[in-house]
Amino acid sequence: MSHRIVALCCWFMVTASAHAELPPGSYDNLRAKADEAVTMQVSSVTVNGRGTYKDISITAKVLGVERSKAGLKKGEGIRSHSVIEFLLFRFLVHAPFRSW
Repeated sequence: MSHRIVALCCWFMVTASAHAELPPGSYDNLRAKADEAVTMQVSSVTVNGRGTYKDISITAKVLGVERSKAGLKKGEGIRSHSVIEFLLFRFLVHAPFRSW
């Protein structure tokens, strides 16, 4: 189950840098077909590291579940950890370099 949460968090990070727009109605169709339909509250985000690689840890709590193939339940805690190379990410979002 943990690897699915990590994949979900990575998906959010990657799609945040997307520059294309989907046709009208696509979002409703994707939401209806999604394996996971949950409401979460992120309680903490920690970023550590130097240079181009950052360790990102996220802690969240599931507030509600409409459907979940991963078996998430209301009240369950979620922890996710990812390592991201920010030079590549910076290139994708065209953001100026900042020392984190």
